[in-house]
Amino acid sequence: MADITTLETPYGTFAVDPARDMKVLRQMQEYGHHQLFSINLLKLFADSNSVAMDVGAHIGTFSIPLARWFKKVIAFEPSPETHALLVKNIALNRLTNVASPQKGLGSVAGHASLGTIFSGNAGGQALRIGEGSITVSTLDTEYQEKEPLCLMKIDVEGMELDVFKGGVKTIESSRPVILFEINLREMKAHNNSPKAIAVFFASRNYKIFYPFERSGKVCFGKIPSLSLVLSVVTPRSFFFNGPSMPFDVLAIPRERAVPAQTKVVSRTALVLYLFQLNISNKIQRFLCLFKKP
Repeated sequence: MADITTLETPYGTFAVDPARDMKVLRQMQEYGHHQLFSINLLKLFADSNSVAMDVGAHIGTFSIPLARWFKKVIAFEPSPETHALLVKNIALNRLTNVASPQKGLGSVAGHASLGTIFSGNAGGQALRIGEGSITVSTLDTEYQEKEPLCLMKIDVEGMELDVFKGGVKTIESSRPVILFEINLREMKAHNNSPKAIAVFFASRNYKIFYPFERSGKVCFGKIPSLSLVLSVVTPRSFFFNGPSMPFDVLAIPRERAVPAQTKVVSRTALVLYLFQLNISNKIQRFLCLFKKP
């Protein structure tokens, strides 16, 4: 691997390829880590006696911190180039409790190819199911641990529902907390829908939340409807099939209490917050047009 940059962060040592992952590199250099809010969110569910799973692990920016908080981490990454950096980062951090299968997860076993890499973001690759050199398995096939699966983080560019369908038995028996990305455009490309995701979790007695931070406190916004949230967060994608604004959703079993140090926000308050956030972002983009270069 040529031109690899190695960084020391509060969450571990990471080798990053600037040519493929400039976005991740800049976030680590500026903020100390990649997706810092999500990392701290997952830490709220830490359990040193249980197993965590990272589906779409990329170079290990989630897996490596999780390995400090959980008994074992299973990190799935299908891209050969990215998987090589994941293995390198596991070694750099001298971790012995991280397994790293070079596979994708889906609804059924098979093979796939990888879609186009977005410039500067190798994590933006999407599996194209069919012929290809990438091995695709299912969660139910892969999870053979004796300990319960406590936590899952899933970022698979629109294939999240496929992962859920291939892991019904594991999800129903282990009842993990699941943090997953909603990317509407990629979801449609895989013939999935927000309604189908909502039905999947409602039928299994899960609550779904929009996690965010306000005034330094982690908030769990009750989602009234994924479609409604999408229409507010990413209206161009929802109404006109334009570019998506991805966001994370947190699914928690109803029998499990939310962490005491967090705040649960009502459905109405969440929609109001998202409207205000959308308007604020539009104003900021508009003002940037008048800034001198």
